[in-house]
Amino acid sequence: MAKIFCTYGKGLFASWGFLEGVRDLLQNAIDAQEFDGAKMTVEHFPRTNRLVISSEGVTLPASLLILLGTTTKFGDERGRFGEGFAIGCLALVRAGHPVTVYNGDEVWRPTFEKPDEGHTFDDTELLVFKTRKLKEHRDAFSVEIENVSKEVWDITKKLFLFLSPPLENGVIDVGKARILLDEEYKGKIFAKGIFVRTVDKIACGYDLQHVKLDHDRRLVDEWDLRWMLGDLLNKAHKQCPDLSSRLYEMAKEDTGDVNHLSCHADEALLQSLRNEFVKEHGEKAVPVRTTLESRELETLGATPVVANNTLRTLLEKTGLTAAAVTEKLKTGVKQSYGWADLTPIEQTICTDLVERITTDYSIVDFNDAEVMCQTLPPVAEGEKGTLGISRHVLAFESRKIAEELTIKEATRRGIFEREIYLDMLFGE
Repeated sequence: MAKIFCTYGKGLFASWGFLEGVRDLLQNAIDAQEFDGAKMTVEHFPRTNRLVISSEGVTLPASLLILLGTTTKFGDERGRFGEGFAIGCLALVRAGHPVTVYNGDEVWRPTFEKPDEGHTFDDTELLVFKTRKLKEHRDAFSVEIENVSKEVWDITKKLFLFLSPPLENGVIDVGKARILLDEEYKGKIFAKGIFVRTVDKIACGYDLQHVKLDHDRRLVDEWDLRWMLGDLLNKAHKQCPDLSSRLYEMAKEDTGDVNHLSCHADEALLQSLRNEFVKEHGEKAVPVRTTLESRELETLGATPVVANNTLRTLLEKTGLTAAAVTEKLKTGVKQSYGWADLTPIEQTICTDLVERITTDYSIVDFNDAEVMCQTLPPVAEGEKGTLGISRHVLAFESRKIAEELTIKEATRRGIFEREIYLDMLFGE
């Protein structure tokens, strides 16, 4: 029997256990299948509590274990066995799961031993592969893991999407990632089908093809992740417009998935979210930041809704801002007056002064009594709106009336104020 000592101490990656060990061995097998066509098989035998992971037609040179970290897997530049395989075995054996590796005409059994006295690491238990020859050659690289109960495996295999595929109607494929909609995947992040970690306040699950992981197979930058999710959700909405109601609920709950959605959302998604907001709260609804901010809007007849920053930012991108709605409502008409509704004095002011400035006007009461005159929306597309004049302005002295109306009428018609004054002096 030969021994292969690896320069990995028993305490390496102390937090790793069964899951992490199996994860690295499965990663090796799935890589071998993807890049080298070595079909992967994964079988669990409940009667003997054994888990077997095999790659057909693969033989692993022992040098890959001896020169860990300096050689590649299968001698190419990609590096698919080697370090991950050894550390996976280390974690499993340390967690109480004996491992047996069948490799061509050899069988390897990892364990821990202290090297001979005088060795650099003579006080450290190192990972050791004990090897012996087999009578017959096996045409597969096979790893058998012991003490894996059916209950443990049933839970574990759900963390590998290529072993427990999600339902098709619960997945949206957006190219470089898959969004997992079912509740069981809530907050779970996968990398190429392999579970990485659970992230708090994430409403969906995500299987990412390209994501930065550290040496411990954890996400390096959670901010980058949340930024990426906003882009994925916008792409998902393009494929599935019906997703808008779910995205709206996520925005209301301020989940981590949509923290940066406003930076990626296109016009179609933004309008869909606005439609959902109006559907829930009515046509007069407007998102506000605080109860205090809603006071003025309530007096103007709006329906203020206190919303979190995420939802409010998304809705404001459609123009639905508290400031814009306030301005619109202030200049909204509360009541319009016909000629017969005006007093004789008001009629005289209209004919002798107002109509020298404009003949396209309406006498009204605005929602905001402080608004004196304002261009009213056109009745038909392509027309200019009329000049709305607050009825109380007719009580002003003539100079003040002329000043206010001339400024607004010049703006309405898109001309200079002096042109109106010249028309008043010399006629059109």
